[in-house]
Formats: sequence, structure tokens, C-alpha cells
Amino acid sequence: MPKPNSRNLPPYVKTQTRTYRHKATGEKVAKTYHYYRRPGAPNDGEPIPGDPNSPEFLATLAAYNARADGQPEKPHESTVAGLFAAFRLSPEFSRLRDKTRYDYDRILTRAEGFWGDLPHASITTKIAYALRDKLQKTPRQANLMLDVLRRVWQWGARRELVQDNPFARPERLPTKPRSDYWTPEDEAAFLAVAPPEMRLAFIMAVDTGQRRGDLLGMVWTAYDGEGFRLRQSKTGKAIRVPVTARLREALAATPRTSTHILTDPTGKPWSADTFGHLFTDLKRAIGREHLHFHDLRRTAVVRLSEAGCTILEIASVTGHTIQHSQRILDTYHVATEQQATAAVARLEAHNRKARTNRK
Repeated sequence: MPKPNSRNLPPYVKTQTRTYRHKATGEKVAKTYHYYRRPGAPNDGEPIPGDPNSPEFLATLAAYNARADGQPEKPHESTVAGLFAAFRLSPEFSRLRDKTRYDYDRILTRAEGFWGDLPHASITTKIAYALRDKLQKTPRQANLMLDVLRRVWQWGARRELVQDNPFARPERLPTKPRSDYWTPEDEAAFLAVAPPEMRLAFIMAVDTGQRRGDLLGMVWTAYDGEGFRLRQSKTGKAIRVPVTARLREALAATPRTSTHILTDPTGKPWSADTFGHLFTDLKRAIGREHLHFHDLRRTAVVRLSEAGCTILEIASVTGHTIQHSQRILDTYHVATEQQATAAVARLEAHNRKARTNRK
């Protein structure tokens, strides 16, 4: 039976011919159906009514095109963008925590800018190394991108969407743990130029040791006047952090214009990008471009250590597990002059006591 000629059909119209036997005569009968198939367009599975040249058919097709216009076209599954799109729809992606999912999406979007239209089979180990080397000036970002792409290709391999994982071979670039932290002089300079909403954010960060995302998401109902109750977005751990007298005073002076504690100048919850840009502008204004907001978390650890807190006490504030406390301190701890002075003072006191006991 001849196939219908689809060369003269309008764009996005696909044909399907079905055969069946006529109940009365027993003869084979063929009927052709026309379907609207446009990438990214809704598909209800129903055939387009009427003959392709009929007013009814053309009117329905025009309505379908109008509904689909402006929608992004679905990338082909064989492309890098198609692989990423499938991963974003997977339960493995949806189970990621909000901050992790945000970071993954940002990295995948960047990678799509490099290779989105290319077949994912064309991405080789050589290309993976080239990407890593291109980002070598920012080794942490390079390693993070490699980690995300490695996981996506692993996910694709388990589902037999890809044959090989080109990101399994490149080694991570060596990185040095950051040792920068905010000194009292740095803090005073920042608070002198910061508007009230940024001063509160700074104090909350350095006095609680929490991550930026958790601070920006903090709501007033999590504060009982003595401390915060929160579930950390990165670890999922529920903790309670008592507040300092300074932070309690700052919170008491803050108008409650939103459900969120930290708000922008209009009284609305901060967007992460807006907050980050303003913070960068302020630290640039005081000549502290080398310091980051995340360094306030390290600063909190340093100050707790200077105050004589144990590893367990520091971990109870930051929310890390006890088993990882020592490793965390190895990352965040910075030896300071005050700590060295205190250590020598304790040594001298011990020596004096020992000499007295020998007499």
C-alpha cells in the first residue's frame, strides 16, 4: 500500500496510516491521520481534524502554532543539551538539595554554552581536559564543573544514554584551603559603610557561622528571642544556634517587613544575585576585594576558637558532625597572634606551677 506523500504537508504535520478490515466486506481499508508534532509544543495525542487543505484543518493547525510560538524548542536527545534536559527531569536531580540543585543548574547552563548543540557522543576525554585547563585560573570552579559533568555522564551511562564518561579521567586541580578571615579592623571598615540591611546580614553571618543561603532563607518564626532553629540546606541537619547579645540587639531594632529576617532595601527577601553584587560593591569600597562572604563562616570558627571553645562546641554552632569536626577546623582554622599569645601564657602558667611544686 503506498505511503502518503508528506512532502507537501505544512511544517510540524506528521502522517500515520492505519489499516483495518471492513466489518461488512472484509476488505482491507487504509486511513491516514495527521498529527501535530513540534518540538517543545504540547501534544494531546489527538489527530488534526479534517483534510490537510480544509479550512477546519488549517484553522486548527494555526491555533496549535500560535500556542507553541515562543516556547523553547526541546533539544534533541542525542545532544549535550538533550542529555542535560533529561538529567534535570530525573529523580536524581530533584532529590538534590536546593542549593546543590541551583549550583548544578548554573554549571550545566554554562556547559550548554560550550557544547549544547553538539552530540554528546562527540565529547571526548581530550575535550574534558581542555575544559579543565581552560578554567585552571579558578581551580575550585574547574573542579566543581568536572564533578558535576562527571556525575551527569555517570547518570547517562547507567541509563544507557551514553557509552563512555569522558570526565572520569581528568584529575582534579590542586587547590589551597582558603586562610582568609575578617579581622576586627576589616569588620569595622565594612560596618561603617554598609546600609542597615547589610550590617544585619554581616552580624548574623559572623555571630552564627552559618552559610549565606541559610541566612537569606531565615524567617522570623525560626527566631524565639534567644536563638535560631534551622535545617541547613547543604547537610539537611537541624540545629539551634543561640544568638549573641549584639545580634539580639540588632534583631530587636530590625522592622519586620517580611516573613524573612534579611530583606533588601525595599523590604522584600533578597535574591542571591542582588545580595552578592551589593556585598561585592561594599567590600570593594573598603579595599577588601580578597575577602568573601563565606569567609565570615571561617571567621566565626576562628573567634570561637580564640574564645577557648572546644572542637565539639564549635561544631555544635556550625552544624557539622562531630566526626568531621577536626577536619573542619583544619580547613577553617587560622592561627592568629592572639591564639599564640594565649598559648604561651598558658605554658608560662604551667611552668610556674611546676617550679613551685618542685620546691
